[in-house]
Amino acid sequence: MRWAIVATLGVMVGRTVFAAPTVQVSPSPIVLGDVERVTIAVKGLPGSGEAQAWVNVGEVESVSTAGETIRLGYRPPKDHFPQMLCLLLWRDPVRPLVVRLPMLAHTELPVRTQPDAQVTLAVGDRVFGPHSSGKTGRLKITVLVPPGMSQGRAEAIGRNGLVTTRTVHIRQPPYNTLALGVSPSTGQLRRFIPRAAAAPRSAARGARGPARRPAGARGTQLPGVRFEIIVASAVAAGATPTLMVARQTGPSVGLPPRQDAPGRWSATWSPDASGEWTVTAAGQGPSRRSVRVVVAPAPSPPPPASMPLPVVRLPLPPRPTPAGFWKALGWGLTIAAGAMHNTGELLTPRFSLEGGADHRLWIGRLGLRLHVGLGWGGKEIRLDKTTSSASVVLVPIGVLASYQLPIGRLTPGIALGPLAQVVSYRSDGTDTGQVGRSEVVAGILALVEARLAFGPGALLLRAGYQHSRLDSLDVTLLAGGILAEAGYQLDL
Repeated sequence: MRWAIVATLGVMVGRTVFAAPTVQVSPSPIVLGDVERVTIAVKGLPGSGEAQAWVNVGEVESVSTAGETIRLGYRPPKDHFPQMLCLLLWRDPVRPLVVRLPMLAHTELPVRTQPDAQVTLAVGDRVFGPHSSGKTGRLKITVLVPPGMSQGRAEAIGRNGLVTTRTVHIRQPPYNTLALGVSPSTGQLRRFIPRAAAAPRSAARGARGPARRPAGARGTQLPGVRFEIIVASAVAAGATPTLMVARQTGPSVGLPPRQDAPGRWSATWSPDASGEWTVTAAGQGPSRRSVRVVVAPAPSPPPPASMPLPVVRLPLPPRPTPAGFWKALGWGLTIAAGAMHNTGELLTPRFSLEGGADHRLWIGRLGLRLHVGLGWGGKEIRLDKTTSSASVVLVPIGVLASYQLPIGRLTPGIALGPLAQVVSYRSDGTDTGQVGRSEVVAGILALVEARLAFGPGALLLRAGYQHSRLDSLDVTLLAGGILAEAGYQLDL
């Protein structure tokens, strides 16, 4: 097993200075695509509370403490491009420890030079090659790229000994750089129940005078509930993020972050009501992280022991609360317009109306929709001296199963399901006379879509294929084809 010390930090609590913690990583370096699990050991972090850890990408699978060593089991992200891991480790009563670990990735860089040259490529402090450019003078070199490296340097030595150099640009895709921690939460859904203060002793012993109202019985206010929010960036010189808290059924409220150190901010939050809350930190581009917290109401304090007269109160039935399944449902109404075209040269304008619900899963949302569409078109057919015209009206009605994966403000998704289509057609011919009929045919509808959050809903852009076929004595028609639509979804 190979270990490498990658970070040391000094920690001070009050006036006591502790030794700098050491961080060890195995395997090292972390190469995305080559490792599936990483062990991170932190030694010398003071504190006696439960260790809590958050990251900006990937997932912390386990946290264990043995003596002065905190050991983390970390699973790297599935996106195999260079990223900087930002680890936020918290253990009361000290301030959080921020560790930034580079995660490298393999990539191929194209190089073009003179034929039969020896080419080397330098990326940072690593040199790859030499490789022969062959007879074409073109080759691709596999290199190991650290995060933040935007260019490399290629050097080619020709057959005549001439040395040429050039800069090779490296594309670095954007990724989430923010790690968000909420204490005393562990980053997962957890309930916090504030303690209700006991009744005053004077009331319990039957002292003279009116009984004082017990502390803690103040309606929706939750005394003693306080959370510390910490945000750390994988880039030490990153811009200040935006912090917001919101209830599931209420508006978002901003929190002013204070900068504790380069690339680290904090804020204090005291909820004023029980329920499910979402704490969100948002930065530039795809940098966005959220933590869900559930605050349970404080238990009712016991009544005073001394009362002038006994009072009998009938217990009220508990107020029903919506089940977890219904709280995770979301409703929406979609209106879209576009066009549909098939190989039979039938081009029809198309309008659609959708209504349905989706359920929040651990990853993404699974939904069910009712889809109603409307399309029409016509065509003139000439054969020798005979001229005829045909018109058709299509009304597809389908039930679609959908899956959506929210990524920041953008939500890609797919939908698939059967449909029943009402096809009304009319044909006029000088020889055959007029023919008109309406029939119902079965089919299938498949859609690929993308939604961008805007206002109270989202802008919609999608494409797909509708397939149904009409075979009758009078006409054979492919009542479907490739379709494209744009519209708007309103969240209800």
